Amino acid sequence: MNRLASLLPVAALFVVTGCKPEAEPDGAQPVGAAQAQPVGNALSSSVLESAGRYSPDGAAFGGSCTVVYDGDSTDVDGDEIPDNGNSVTATNCLSERGDAVANASYSVDDTLVEAAAAVFPFNFSISGHWDITGTDGETTLSVAADRTITGNSDADSFGGADSASVSADVTAPNAHFSSDESYSWDTEYVHQGPLFGDGLMSLNGEWNVEMEAEQGENSAAVYANATVATLGTGLQLSTACASHVVGGTMEATYDAGASENDESAQVTATLTVVFSACDVWTTTYTEALTPGS
Repeated sequence: MNRLASLLPVAALFVVTGCKPEAEPDGAQPVGAAQAQPVGNALSSSVLESAGRYSPDGAAFGGSCTVVYDGDSTDVDGDEIPDNGNSVTATNCLSERGDAVANASYSVDDTLVEAAAAVFPFNFSISGHWDITGTDGETTLSVAADRTITGNSDADSFGGADSASVSADVTAPNAHFSSDESYSWDTEYVHQGPLFGDGLMSLNGEWNVEMEAEQGENSAAVYANATVATLGTGLQLSTACASHVVGGTMEATYDAGASENDESAQVTATLTVVFSACDVWTTTYTEALTPGS
């Protein structure tokens, strides 16, 4: 649901700041300064998805829904995820931030990793496919996603892996936006507070995105195949914030192609996302030039 709330406005941001595609793949160009903010929003959305499972409310994927399980809803490890909730239907899902409504269907398979659920209710392996549609009244969103999460915990820390592929299609008045995004990263949580979910999260791995947008006669197509890492001690998480992240810095670094002035020189681009408060972040774009031989 964090993704629904964040992607609805991304289309408008992207088509306004985008420029005409000139490079590979499929006519797209590497993400540049003009697209940094909306593409940073997409990265932030994925970060929030990973942070959302560090919550005292259980390992749900955010928001509230009316959920019907067509399968075995037994929950052996007590983590609020059914052991085999095949063909799950979730209707009238309210975003944690209250600005979008969606319906979803997905399958889920949750198996106990280690018998220590009483320490933290988050010892699990979960995989699923989601189909989501939603609207804010003017803009409509369709999302297909596959996601796999594994995790294990001890007395004061939690680690695991999170991988996903997400295809999104957004239609707004006189505008259209689509994206294909995938990520695969390791996460580590260190508990620092009265509730599970108050602490620090580190996230490191790979993140890839391709985006296309049209508004009237204007169009844009960009991509980035990036390495992502959390800087410093980690992202600060707080249970007082519905989207969990209240501080910290993420970096996504990728190859931005050859220099315009010297085709033998390569440009490395970096998107730096700084979270400064609940639902507040900024993205900056920088370049570094590696001279050719």
